[in-house]
Amino acid sequence: MEDLSINLSKDEKSLLVELTDFGKSLPELISEIHSDSPALSLVEKYTLAINTVTSLVSKDLVLLCELDCSSTKPYSANTANSIPLSELSSFLNDPYNWSVSTSRDGKKSYELAPTDLGEELLDQIFGISSSN
Repeated sequence: MEDLSINLSKDEKSLLVELTDFGKSLPELISEIHSDSPALSLVEKYTLAINTVTSLVSKDLVLLCELDCSSTKPYSANTANSIPLSELSSFLNDPYNWSVSTSRDGKKSYELAPTDLGEELLDQIFGISSSN
């Protein structure tokens, strides 16, 4: 397995590791930061969250996924897209997106998930070798 040698901050690594098994919504992320960092001001907490997500997306380790929730099957999305880096700042700076994980019309939900590169880095972090 190739050594990816990607420098991650403690917060970036922590978030990436948390995404190992499940996606995470922005409200879940900010809630964790609120409880883990009570000494930070509200502005500092949101700045930390925005900077961490933006950094991981720009390093191609994490995607902010947009899931179409119009499926009639429970827990099933019809389509999944990612929010492009060019639109990420606008999305993250909208306070609404930190309060609920669905779009205003309720037809889409959003969650963070690792990319293929993020999965490779997680394998490296956990010492899992590829059998390819």
